Amino acid sequence: MRDRFRAQHPPQIDSLAVLPLENLSGDPAQEYFSDGLTEELICARRPHRLAAGDLADLGDAYKGARKSLP
Repeated sequence: MRDRFRAQHPPQIDSLAVLPLENLSGDPAQEYFSDGLTEELICARRPHRLAAGDLADLGDAYKGARKSLP
């Protein structure tokens, strides 16, 4: 019964974090590609009241970081 309820009423997602994608190609010249994909994901999901640049700047703190997620 519980599974049937979940199927009919999926949980609402109030927020979504987009962490910077990592360039796994080994070629530093390809860094623009992972940066561009990260920015596209942010822009596709961003609230209209915030500028895309503001959101991208928030993710820069995690770029290249080796931090564990909670």
